[in-house]
Amino acid sequence: MKQIITISILLTFFTQTGAMATPQIPDELEVRGCFHQIPRDSPFQSQWDQRSSRVMSNRLSLCSGCWRGYWAYWSISNDWLYLRSVYVPEMGTNGFGREIPLSDFEQSWTNPVKATWFNGEIACPGLTIGQWRDPYGGVPLLFKVFHISQGHLESTVYRPLGWYTLRPYLLVILFGTALLILVRKGRKRKQAQPPR
Repeated sequence: MKQIITISILLTFFTQTGAMATPQIPDELEVRGCFHQIPRDSPFQSQWDQRSSRVMSNRLSLCSGCWRGYWAYWSISNDWLYLRSVYVPEMGTNGFGREIPLSDFEQSWTNPVKATWFNGEIACPGLTIGQWRDPYGGVPLLFKVFHISQGHLESTVYRPLGWYTLRPYLLVILFGTALLILVRKGRKRKQAQPPR
């Protein structure tokens, strides 16, 4: 029994705990007419942290599906990353949110805005089992990764399923296997005991 409790505690600690949480609204990226979801880090996050106070005085509504407070639409054109639009959750908009004019963030910004502030990777699910709504459903087998430097697309690569995504499933399998072994050992011990 002690072994089962220990395994349960380890499983709870190491696996993702978002099973009962609300799926988050992802950013969306258009590349050559194809649309990709950006389920994790948004390229707009640094700008949002600096500029959101200018536009968010009375517009933000609490939304469990958008904990960061916004979602954005992007495109890559002529090897440059462009910000197309930013939305915030707001009551009375039928769940679609309200678009914030880009000039509200910066007066010189006109649609589209070349995202020269962004350096890093944009990882989009390229091949998925199930519906992808990270981190609460769907299993991405392959990521399409765009390497961006100061807004310029440097390269595009495909990255296979990694440990971060595999971890919860592997640990569930290990937990189930360990539990099965313990149950069988318990049965063998009972069978080996002489009758009273």
